[in-house]
Amino acid sequence: MHKRTREKKHTAISLNLTPMIDMFTILVVFLLKSYSATGYVGNVAKNLRLPTSTSRLQPQAVLTVAVTTKYILVEGKEVEAINQSDMTSQNLMLTDLSASLKKEADKGLQIEKLSNGANPFKGEMMIQADRSIPFRLLEKIMYTAGQAGYNTINLEVLQKTS
Repeated sequence: MHKRTREKKHTAISLNLTPMIDMFTILVVFLLKSYSATGYVGNVAKNLRLPTSTSRLQPQAVLTVAVTTKYILVEGKEVEAINQSDMTSQNLMLTDLSASLKKEADKGLQIEKLSNGANPFKGEMMIQADRSIPFRLLEKIMYTAGQAGYNTINLEVLQKTS
């Protein structure tokens, strides 16, 4: 008997990676665009308890001023310590906050100038204030913001669930 051996054909299989990489790139871009269009994701300062509201409006990404029981933060950086004299003083201007807000407004105006008006400075800001903050302090913060060029001021709250 004659034993027949099969000869194995060695064929090289190549995989073209370029179309696969293109497909994954398109998927990643699509997912990133979808994620960024789903709403505002804000960072709340540590030890900050926001008040609740029944409002359904979604916040926009604007300059954020956080007010804790001890500090005022602009974009997460401590700019002014809160002390008892801030509550009793008749002066509405908070000097350190004013300087920081003017610096941020100048950045916004510079971006508007460099982009030939494509990214206009709108003077919008969001205040994240602890629910225990007295209104007098919020009044001073809003006055200071208005003097620095921020005329649209929103208060960030947690949406009340039923």
